[in-house]
Amino acid sequence: MMQVVLVEDPGWERLRPLTWVRPIGELFAGARTNRERWRQPAGEEPVLRCRPEIAALDPHWISEGPLGAAPRLWVRDSLVPRPGWARIALEAAAPASWSRGGRIVAVRTDAAAPVDRPPGDPAFWETLADGAAPASLEDAEGIEEILELSDLVRLAGSRIVEDVEEEVEANRAVPEDPGRPVELAGGAVLYRPERIALAAGVRVDDGVVLDAREGPISIGPGSRLFPHTWVRGPFACREGCLLLGGRIGGGSFLGPGCRVRGEVEATCFHGFSNKAHDGFIGHSYVAEWVNLGALTTTSDLKNNYGEIRLRAYGRSVDSGQAKIGAFFGDHAKTRIGALLNSGSVVGVGANLFGERAVFASWIPDFAWGIGPGATIHQWERFVATARTVASRRGLELGAAMESALRVAYDRCRADNAGRMEEYA
Repeated sequence: MMQVVLVEDPGWERLRPLTWVRPIGELFAGARTNRERWRQPAGEEPVLRCRPEIAALDPHWISEGPLGAAPRLWVRDSLVPRPGWARIALEAAAPASWSRGGRIVAVRTDAAAPVDRPPGDPAFWETLADGAAPASLEDAEGIEEILELSDLVRLAGSRIVEDVEEEVEANRAVPEDPGRPVELAGGAVLYRPERIALAAGVRVDDGVVLDAREGPISIGPGSRLFPHTWVRGPFACREGCLLLGGRIGGGSFLGPGCRVRGEVEATCFHGFSNKAHDGFIGHSYVAEWVNLGALTTTSDLKNNYGEIRLRAYGRSVDSGQAKIGAFFGDHAKTRIGALLNSGSVVGVGANLFGERAVFASWIPDFAWGIGPGATIHQWERFVATARTVASRRGLELGAAMESALRVAYDRCRADNAGRMEEYA
């Protein structure tokens, strides 16, 4: 069995705030993360080698310590693979390497190739590929990378259908659980039911419409769909989601434990986040433990239909796309009636309130309010709220997560102390 080691790309900082507490390989581009895309071809759970400050957050993440000699396939976690190429790479004769965009993105090593350089070392990949047979992925069909926030929206559009089709097949492959029957009300409407999968314990109430005419639909275990919910495919949600009404789907994905209502289009909710009221969220990415206040709305299209530019962390990036909503970091919160322009970036732990009718397009991490009097949230108050939010779902924030968030907080405090009013 060939071990796959995903190596955190140093470009993770370009994808903040979504990557403060996770590597790029754990972001959803469609309905799969890059780590999940390697499970089936590898035949086992890949290892993800990442920063020491986040390594304790997942049993399959490891820090930058040296690994012993063994046959392995090393892959940048930013690389979005295709099944065909994944099998080719796993079966290639070692040593071999693949490049894309002028840099090495994958290396197949044999048992005599110990690696003693940390991934952050500029010579890591070159040392790993020393003596390897080179190949190019420049023209390989469907092989792409997640290098900027905007790539998550772009790739979601191209990957969501096939990802949800895999979710549908996976759900159907699970034997029925007599203790958790599917409850499908007689007043629910299913268009193209052969493209719809309802996992164990799903409840679909009267007045729900599951419309798979434009794409497949997969509803995860224990999820509940309340009356007057229209789900339009392609759409998938993981376990324990609540769909509370409104028009939801059109290329959307919900991670576990999300609660969503209103109008949602082409948007990823990473997990345990709330949009329990009306309002529009489109072409956006919502990280974990986010709470969007009633009527929070994002624009995802400029009035002149022009290209959207993202501004965050002192960088300005052309997206090359006309439709992008907002990116919300973990534990962000918005007031009722919050309005955000297209291309907005809301930092981890940010709390949006204040007198602004439309908030600025860049909200720093841990911002407490926007405009005159804005400051950085006090750590103890922030973490106390985060613990409370987790406990409401029967979970704990955990010491490892508190530590990872504290690293982000300390860096934010150093970068933004005394400058918060610049973001009015």
